[in-house]
Amino acid sequence: MKVTVDNKDYDSENLNEVANKAVAKLQIILNKEQQLNSDYEDLQIVKDHHLKLLRNELSKDELAELSEDKKVKEIK
Repeated sequence: MKVTVDNKDYDSENLNEVANKAVAKLQIILNKEQQLNSDYEDLQIVKDHHLKLLRNELSKDELAELSEDKKVKEIK
């Protein structure tokens, strides 16, 4: 397998055991980093959705309060 480090290509078959273990660990880390970035993007979408729902519900509550205030004023 070809490995590129600092813009230089290496054949993993020519690397020693320590270097090959480091390559394997780096692959795991890079895959995990990619997964975390994807999870973060998904969380942002879900967060935005729930904020939208909350804002909508708060607006409904504010409208209901305004309606109640109007009723109280009309009664007086």
